[in-house]
Amino acid sequence: MIPFHLPKNRLLLTSFFFIFTSLINFAPPWPQPLPILIRLLLLLTGAALGFFLIEIDHFVYTLIGHPEELTSQRVANLLRQFKISSAISVLQSTQNERQQLFFHSFLFQVIFTCLTFWVISSTGSFFGKGLVLSLSFQIFLKQLREFQTQGNLSSWFWNFKLDIPQSRLPLYLTGYFFLHLLFAWWI
Repeated sequence: MIPFHLPKNRLLLTSFFFIFTSLINFAPPWPQPLPILIRLLLLLTGAALGFFLIEIDHFVYTLIGHPEELTSQRVANLLRQFKISSAISVLQSTQNERQQLFFHSFLFQVIFTCLTFWVISSTGSFFGKGLVLSLSFQIFLKQLREFQTQGNLSSWFWNFKLDIPQSRLPLYLTGYFFLHLLFAWWI
């Protein structure tokens, strides 16, 4: 098991991660083409968008993938009435009902980790770097939360039908965390 407990607030953890990222990247001794404040604002704006993008998966599942389900019909009805916050509340309270979400899968994680590496290593856009790093970090936090609450990550490997031994999962999560630290340093 992982020896620490993840706080329930993903926003707080993401904020600490991007404060760390900012501290190691925005005090360089060399001149930069954009002022530090603008780069920081672009990074944080991308990070804020990336924080929420992982939840789009629930909307796609309910409104497009499975519109026949009761929860999907409730959400669609609330959206037709422009009760967006109520629709979000319904999605949050019923999130464990939805299985096989594309963004919540190992296949998406592998593809998106490659995309994150490409964006961080080849673009000068701090907005893009913040977006992909934050979305990727949200995937890590969701996996860590699931491991701590359920002791496995079986819902993430549905499209591969993999059964990773529970004893290997802490190593997998630790490696994925250190990959994010490397990405944060590289920005």
